[in-house]
Amino acid sequence: MAATVSTYSGTPRRNLRRVWKTAGVEASTRLNKANEGSQWSLLYGVQYHALPVVIFEPLTLLPSVREAQYLNAVMGAKYQYFVSQRQFFVISGHYQHPLSTASAGSSGFQMKSPFIFDGSVGGEYRMTEALWGGVYWYGQYHSFKYDYTDQGTLHQNTQNMIYSNIELRLSFRF
Repeated sequence: MAATVSTYSGTPRRNLRRVWKTAGVEASTRLNKANEGSQWSLLYGVQYHALPVVIFEPLTLLPSVREAQYLNAVMGAKYQYFVSQRQFFVISGHYQHPLSTASAGSSGFQMKSPFIFDGSVGGEYRMTEALWGGVYWYGQYHSFKYDYTDQGTLHQNTQNMIYSNIELRLSFRF
């Protein structure tokens, strides 16, 4: 996902692009049996984010984009509705809480008052005995205040970000 920031302050318009990278590991615990037509699960794990933060230069107030990284503990729930033995629909959501924060090089990044969650809606169809294919919408919302130290200068700001995509998934279940 690329974040774009455009500004105008008497100079030509600037587009600043960076990529939001994310990776995660998740486990689930089933709360009921799937043969009841639906299934609830608890989800827990960790997610890593390397994302752009916008800072404004003190003298010119022109924006620039830096990278911040954080590792989050993730807790959530998933609901699956089984249409048949070969098809189901699913909705899930997570709350994320930062465990650690960092930034590139000698810069410093500290997050304050985070509100972070993600969710997914989709469906899957069993193509063979073990192979499933699906289509999902996945999105994340991150809102936080931060302190970013760059070359001895402290930048304080608030940032709200949305990450959204459509996913095609193939999975093997055995």
